[in-house]
Amino acid sequence: MLSRIKLMGRFLWDPESVLARPEGTPPPALLKSPFLFIILLGILWAGYHFKLAHLTCWTPAFYSSLKMAVLLGSIGLASLLLPFFNGSKKLVFLAIFSHAVTLFASLPLWLLSAATVTAYFLIIKLFKGFWRHAGVIAIIATMMIFFNFRLFPGIVFSDFWGLAGLMWAFFIPLRLVWFHYQVTRSPQNPPDFLEINTYFFMIPAPIMLPYMFAIPRREEITASGNPEDEILARGAVYIMAGIAFYLAYQSFDRFFMVVATIPGMKWILIPWSYPFEPVFYALGSAYVITGLYNRLGASVTLAFRSPLNSNSVLEWWRRWNVHFRDMLVEIFFYPFVMGKRQNPYLRLWAGTFGVFIIGSTILHWAIKHYFGINDTVFYWSMLVENSIMFIAVGILLHIERWQTDLAIARRRQARLEGRTLPAPLPIPLWRRIIAYPITYFIVFVSVMGGYSSNLIINGTYVDQGTAVMYHAQKQSGQKRAFYMQKADEYFTRILKNTNDVSSPWKIKERHAAMKLISLRLAEGKPHGIEKLLRILSWDESLSKKPDDLRRKIDYELNVMKGISGIKRMLRGKLEG
Repeated sequence: MLSRIKLMGRFLWDPESVLARPEGTPPPALLKSPFLFIILLGILWAGYHFKLAHLTCWTPAFYSSLKMAVLLGSIGLASLLLPFFNGSKKLVFLAIFSHAVTLFASLPLWLLSAATVTAYFLIIKLFKGFWRHAGVIAIIATMMIFFNFRLFPGIVFSDFWGLAGLMWAFFIPLRLVWFHYQVTRSPQNPPDFLEINTYFFMIPAPIMLPYMFAIPRREEITASGNPEDEILARGAVYIMAGIAFYLAYQSFDRFFMVVATIPGMKWILIPWSYPFEPVFYALGSAYVITGLYNRLGASVTLAFRSPLNSNSVLEWWRRWNVHFRDMLVEIFFYPFVMGKRQNPYLRLWAGTFGVFIIGSTILHWAIKHYFGINDTVFYWSMLVENSIMFIAVGILLHIERWQTDLAIARRRQARLEGRTLPAPLPIPLWRRIIAYPITYFIVFVSVMGGYSSNLIINGTYVDQGTAVMYHAQKQSGQKRAFYMQKADEYFTRILKNTNDVSSPWKIKERHAAMKLISLRLAEGKPHGIEKLLRILSWDESLSKKPDDLRRKIDYELNVMKGISGIKRMLRGKLEG
């Protein structure tokens, strides 16, 4: 029993080492079985149905349980039909089948994505050099223009197109940037229409909308449709690992939430909030997405490589979201580091600046942030987070390079003197143990420092509803009424299943409740204010005192700005 508990703990902390099989060992026949795969798909659907598995990653749950059953069943059907096709016909089948699945998943998503892929194919065929790059930028810029609520509110707030824009943003742009870069690096091997369609549409991408979880290399998708036994077996193992992480996440999350209700134990939410909660949340979908790709013959590699087993921030960076990191390194790091400047340390710092401050900030803003808000709101949180990581990773890369240069110099000197250097001393156990909490602390500070920056600078959580509300306040007449109504609908949707916002971790919902009250007071429509006051745990008699209520909201959303405001919030001292 103890050995099993130990194995389980080791799996949750370092899944890669547990899942690895000795080289040369053939995979068990059961892991290759299509029947096992169908059973695993059924378990995934059950997890989705009972809200135990978030198969759409960090994006909303776009699909009903019935539709998800059909979508997962389609992946199973594709795996069963693949062996009946030979050679290149397998890729043709996968491309056509994937288009059909995407079309069923979401017609507007398919229309937007198909138009994007077709436009990119034409750009590749008709243009070269600078104009190709300009064409890719134009595709993304065009989508950003059409999905701006100030310019095209009819699209952004449309039941048909609105959600599809967010789905498109999580599905296409990063893949487009990464694929185009790889095409540019291999001019002797231009992609044909079939390869482009397979890369962008191959299931499960349109279903799970992988965002940064699965932006595979070009060659990993090109070999699709020809599954080897090792890849099939690995896919089954990864799906099972993903299911295990889904269940682990649900168990840990409920455990910490219950413990936090004990007097004096609310602090336990701090280490859970980051990095542990996002790790367990992300690894479920990361393993499942990779496993589903593998079962269809694509040798896609893991996007997360045991991130908790990181004894430095540099190691964390190399393990967390590997696909996205690889893209940033190739596009924004190497151009600086591989230059002809004389100072290698200066090049290293320039490359690190390019990765974090330029590449990561721009890509996060232009995709995740912009399409979540549909407006050009500055992304303070990502800039702050990336700035901290830039300094931390830059220092460690500098030290790593310095140690490497020093070791090389010592070896050369020893060779000249005809002596042998002693083996390096192992790192003391106490240093290895203490390195982990230090790493987690720095990562926590970078991410939570980023999240809190909007509270420090803006005094409020910034989301689409907030941006729409601020825009409405500058309008008059029908425009003001229209945008006020859209902001009201947004905040109402955020609060749909919320009964209590007293926790510091419910700051988005807390601010939504206050802004919704402000909207209804401003529009002279006080319906539902008593319920919102109950959610906030405020005196319901305030609904009869609009001036006092406005001052109370203004105090928290404006006077509470800055570091002192965050301290008051965490202490529960929110009264004016």
